[in-house]
Parts: sequence; structure tokens; C-alpha cells
Amino acid sequence: MAGAVYRTRGLISLRPSGRVSVKRLITHRFAIEQGEEAYRLISGETKEPYLGIVLQYDPDRELATRIVLDKAPSTPAKGRVELGLIGAGGYAKAMLLPNFKSEGANFRSIATASGVSARETGERYGFGQCVSSADEVIGDPSINLVVIATRHNTHADLVCRGRIPLCTPLFQCAVVTDGHQ
Repeated sequence: MAGAVYRTRGLISLRPSGRVSVKRLITHRFAIEQGEEAYRLISGETKEPYLGIVLQYDPDRELATRIVLDKAPSTPAKGRVELGLIGAGGYAKAMLLPNFKSEGANFRSIATASGVSARETGERYGFGQCVSSADEVIGDPSINLVVIATRHNTHADLVCRGRIPLCTPLFQCAVVTDGHQ
């Protein structure tokens, strides 16, 4: 398999110079919305010969940065924790979210490095929406608690984007302090 990958990269590197044309290798083109149809072809469910398949995207289409998962109240309830989550790894899912849920927190927004994990975790725990960036969580005025559950080396940068930390590891305090001065 490694040899095939190497040869493929070699062919791809020749393409811009015009020395290799892939047009004759492409047997099917599908709009991204027809991805399931392309998958049926590759999986053999559709009995049709193929060699190369191209999925086409509309480069001018504006991408949504937020997906509403659950109808959250538009204004926060007085005295209630309105939580935004950045990152949804194992610790967040096993410890943080169940404990916040048992204490009655309202889960408003979630952002992760992967939109797929944000949506899955958001639906599982009842978040109002998933968003495409940490800044959308940090800047949401309806959120009164931002939980940063990303890799440790990203905490200080996220804290310095606008919220005052409730707690952070000691080794990051200097970074946070320097960032606010």
C-alpha cells in the first residue's frame, strides 16, 4: 500500500506541469449532495464499473457556521448557568458534562476541532447549537460560563480571548496574566 501511495503522490506532482492528465481516469462526477450515491458505487451496491470518482463542491456556497440542535431559550434564566463548551474530548464527556448536567446547567453552544464531534456531543448532551469556532462560544453574550476542555497547550490562548478564568493550571497563570496586560 505504501508503494501505491508513493506512486500516486508522484503522479499528482506531475499533474500541474501537464505531463499527466487524469481526465481519462475519471469515470464519474457527483455533486457533494449526491455523496451517498457515490458511496453506493464504491461499495459495490450499485453494479456499475468505475475507475475514478470526483466529488464536486460549490466553492461559492456560503458555509453555515452554526447548526441549531435544540430550541434554547433566547435569554438566559437569571441565576442559571448558561454553558458554552470548547472541546469535547473524553474528560469533558465522562466528567464535566454529566456533572454540569446534574447541577442543572443549560448547555447553549459547543465548538470542537471537528464539526462532526461537536454535533454528536451536542445532540447527545442537549446543547442548543454547535458552532464552528471557539470565538463564537467566547463571544456569545447569552453564555455566562465558558468551559475550555481542549488540549492543555491551548487553554491560555483561549482564555486571553476575552473571558476571565475561574481556574487554570498554575503553569498557565503567567501566560494568562501576560495576555491581559
